[in-house]
Amino acid sequence: MVPPVLEPGMLANAKRPGLPFQFLVTGHIQDSAGRKFESAQAASLFFHRDERGFTVFQRASAIEPNSSRGTKASPASLEHTSSQLTIGGGGGGGTPPLYWKVKICVLLKVNFSDINYREDNWLSNGEKPGRGVYVKVFNTTYSYVWDGYTGDGVGTDEDGCTPVFYTHLLTNWTIFVESRAKVRGNEIFVYHHPENEWLTTWARTVDLVPGPNPVSVLWESKESTTLAAATFALYQDAGSMTNKSYEFHTGALSNQNDWDPNTSETKIYLTDEGSRRKTTIVHEMGHRLLRHRLGLNYRNDTSYNAWPPCDTVDKGPLGHSMRSKEYSVGAFNEAFGYFYAAYVWNNHHETNAKLMQLGEVIDLETGAPYLKNNCTGPNSGYGNQMDWMRFFWRFITNSYSDVTPWFSDVLGIISLGSPVGQFTASDDLESGANLWAGGIWLARFRGKATLSGID
Repeated sequence: MVPPVLEPGMLANAKRPGLPFQFLVTGHIQDSAGRKFESAQAASLFFHRDERGFTVFQRASAIEPNSSRGTKASPASLEHTSSQLTIGGGGGGGTPPLYWKVKICVLLKVNFSDINYREDNWLSNGEKPGRGVYVKVFNTTYSYVWDGYTGDGVGTDEDGCTPVFYTHLLTNWTIFVESRAKVRGNEIFVYHHPENEWLTTWARTVDLVPGPNPVSVLWESKESTTLAAATFALYQDAGSMTNKSYEFHTGALSNQNDWDPNTSETKIYLTDEGSRRKTTIVHEMGHRLLRHRLGLNYRNDTSYNAWPPCDTVDKGPLGHSMRSKEYSVGAFNEAFGYFYAAYVWNNHHETNAKLMQLGEVIDLETGAPYLKNNCTGPNSGYGNQMDWMRFFWRFITNSYSDVTPWFSDVLGIISLGSPVGQFTASDDLESGANLWAGGIWLARFRGKATLSGID
């Protein structure tokens, strides 16, 4: 049906109290057949914006018939679901532009080297939702439209999308995306320099269509890959914390956290290679998450040098590895970072979880205790990252039929068991399990600790 035409001079009063908004009309209304209907009183037309633009509907009692013409405009003749309504059309009048309902959904390009190794989340590279990323939006005339953080996917927020905009201009919009985000109330900054706090900005000029508009950054970089992984990690679980920050410096010489013990503030440093490893990015986030939770009670020490085969040969530049023998506090702490990475990238109810670390795929579910079966004694007071990582995974996950703790329970147990002693990590956390939530997870803690060899 051809939309009805409101001719020039018909609008005696126009009000926009909100959506939908209302036009009060005097004069006559022309229907799709070209018939004009006189109105003995003002007609009240209501306009509602939908995905396609304007939809008009009219109260049934609004238009009264003209007795001399013997006809009237029925509600059905004025209702339509067309994508446009001509205002000021007909008789040579000008047609103002239409308003469309649009929103922009940002996509980040990623290129992980440790991908599709039998983990459960993000099995391919390409485009991922820009959850909570910071965006600036300008329209066709380069007029400012909006700036802020896109939806982080939590609750009713749509992943990576801006609010809805109403516009009559659809071409040549400019979108700026910065390498920072806010997810679950926590800020993420990804800098493209190992020392300076320089953010990366991606710019796109795009033509929009009514409805959602996926807009991808033009190229993949270490910043886009790191930002995507970091936002997904906090989307999965931020440890029930808000107003915390995660600052990444890319292009560093090693993957590590730089921690100030006086303030508990830390920055994450990633190499170019580490910036493109799912496990490394989230492992380092795990350290910072735990520091945020524990504050000045945080402890770590990976300085122990063991005899072969659990010595420093396999440790790498930071002095620890999956198979190195460490003080118990160091093994526990490094394992927590890997546990957080496993938690982010795997389904928590399956029994076949995997983690890739430096090219090696590690089974999180099965495996005998490494320290007790491979390392030279003594074992008491010492630990191994692989054993502790499997302990955390076994403690918090299992089949759907098994009632398991939440990630927040793990953090609560660690909090009540901290500060963790150099040689007493297992005993300290068992004490935390006894205190947390009335000790409901104590028996499970002890069972998984024995199975994993951290007792």
